[in-house]
Amino acid sequence: VLSLKDGRQLAGILTAEEEKVLYVRTGEGEPERIEKDQIAERIDAASSMPPMGKLLSKQELRDLVAYLASLRAETT
Repeated sequence: VLSLKDGRQLAGILTAEEEKVLYVRTGEGEPERIEKDQIAERIDAASSMPPMGKLLSKQELRDLVAYLASLRAETT
């Protein structure tokens, strides 16, 4: 979430960050280019991806990947 100096607020997904510019996808289409000097406040949200280490053991994760890979092999 970005609060800009012109009063606008943007919420979206950070797609790239350069030294002086952020690129934020706020909807469909190309990411919006935001100059960092135009940002009054930046709030980085926590990842929506759950920590996989707490859901599956290493062996269960290996088994899952092997299973998914076998599905792909059957369709090709």
